Amino acid sequence: MEALADQEELLRNDAQRQQQLAGIAASLEAFRERLQHGLAKATFEQRWQLVLLLVHRVVVTGDEVEIHYVVPISLASEHVRFCPLRKDYFDHPPAWQRLKALLLG
Repeated sequence: MEALADQEELLRNDAQRQQQLAGIAASLEAFRERLQHGLAKATFEQRWQLVLLLVHRVVVTGDEVEIHYVVPISLASEHVRFCPLRKDYFDHPPAWQRLKALLLG
């Protein structure tokens, strides 16, 4: 009985993880669709702002450049700045308003 209970718990946890992943996948797809629609009308400046907002950090090692970026996985996370190394964005909230306008078309 104990082994069956353990197995049942594992299966429930697995099902819960599957539901979470499905929710994340749906959020990412919705973000992609909004972004694609907004980019079709975006100016170069708006596209540049989007790049700046999504790039987390750039690591340069010798001749190699590594770009770390972030993608929001929920509507709430679209309104949170990602880069912990940059503090200047606290002085420029309109950048997020421009991104929101871009995404909403």
